[in-house]
Order: sequence, then C-alpha cells, then structure tokens
Amino acid sequence: MRSWIVTAMLAFLVAGCGGINQPIQIEPDSTIDRDLSSVNGAIRIGQSSRINGDVNNVNGAIHIGNEVALGSVKSVNGRIQLGSGVRSGAVATTNGALDIGPNSIIDGDVSTINGRLQLAESVQVSGTVSTRNGMLGIASGSRVDGKVSTGNGALEVVGSTVGEVEIGAGRLSLLEGTHVRGDVTVRASGRPGRDEPSLVEIGVGTVIEGSLIIERPVTLRVHESASIGHIEGAEPEFFSD
Repeated sequence: MRSWIVTAMLAFLVAGCGGINQPIQIEPDSTIDRDLSSVNGAIRIGQSSRINGDVNNVNGAIHIGNEVALGSVKSVNGRIQLGSGVRSGAVATTNGALDIGPNSIIDGDVSTINGRLQLAESVQVSGTVSTRNGMLGIASGSRVDGKVSTGNGALEVVGSTVGEVEIGAGRLSLLEGTHVRGDVTVRASGRPGRDEPSLVEIGVGTVIEGSLIIERPVTLRVHESASIGHIEGAEPEFFSD
C-alpha cells in the first residue's frame, strides 16, 4: 500500500502539478486554485490562505498556518502541523508526528501510522482519530464523532467527547469530564504472556455510555464521580481525591 501511494504521488507530480526536490512556500492571504504536491521538500502555507485543492507530500513536512482553509492533507514520511482555526479534509501521515491546532475543524479522519498524534483544545473531527505506534492526546473541549484508537502507545483524553475508545499496549487516561458515547476497549496483544500490566484511569466526571472492556492485565482506577455502563475483565479501584 505504501509503495502504491508513493508511486501515485510521483506520477501526479511529473504531470506538472507540484515540485521535486524543492520546497513549496505559499505566502499569507493567498488563494490557490489547484492541488499542492511535493517530493523531498517541505510545504508551508501562510496564515489566512485558501487552497482550493489537496496538499500532498512525500519525504517532507507540511506546515499549515492559522485560519487556513484547504482540502485533504497527506504526507508519506513527514510531520504534519496545522495551526489554529484550520478547516480541512482528512489529515494523514505514515511516519511522523501529527499536530492539529486549537479550534480546527477536520472533515474526515485524522491518522498517523508511526508517530505522536495530538489534538489541541476545541478541535472538531467528523471521522476517526488513530495512530498505530505512538501516543495519542486530545485536549479539552474537543469532539471526535468516530473512534479514537492507538495500537501501541499511551492514550489520553481530557474533557472531550468521542465516539468510542480502543487501545492496545499503553496507559489509558479518560479525564476531567470526558464523555465516551460508545464502548472503551483495552485490547490484548493475542500473544500469551506478552501483555505488560498498565494503568487505566477513569477520572472525575467521566461518562462511558457503553461498556469498559478489559482484555489484558491492568490497574483500573475509577473516580467515584465517574459513570460507566458496564465493566468487564477487571476490578475497579475507586478513588475520590
């Protein structure tokens, strides 16, 4: 799949819609009526710009300024950073950190395969938010309509609303009034004896409408004010501090 993506993007660039071995710099307050694509060069878009197309990169970072409107944002081997108040389609990178700035609105999924993923305050995502290898954090006031998941890495949601939560290896923290509309699942690796114990913390005022399903060894701490539909696979330790 990854080689297919790279090949397709290279073909797109050769057709004259982007650049190879050179960066792309869009000045603030610009309007661009085409896709932006690069290979081996960073893409930077100045604040308050409008890109009437998608932004794609291979082997390079993508930096989006504040208050930018654009289509989807995708990178193969490169960090993606969105400023505040950005409106975009789906955002995805294969290898690299992914940061979504405060008050941004994402119409689609947000994902990285290998890298940290962070949503700042008051971000809205209409799809899922996921990383395969890396920590995932969602700051207060955010909303994710779909599932929030990580395969290998800590997952922390603070004061936000999400559809479902799923985690493999790593610590899980649902804090400060987080609201999960579906289930929360802590997956086992499927390899007997290979699951390391970790902490699952359900903090003050957190609500899980569905079930909390634990499939591997954990220490489960649940605040007295939390509300959970059903707990399966672990005995909770209630706390009030």
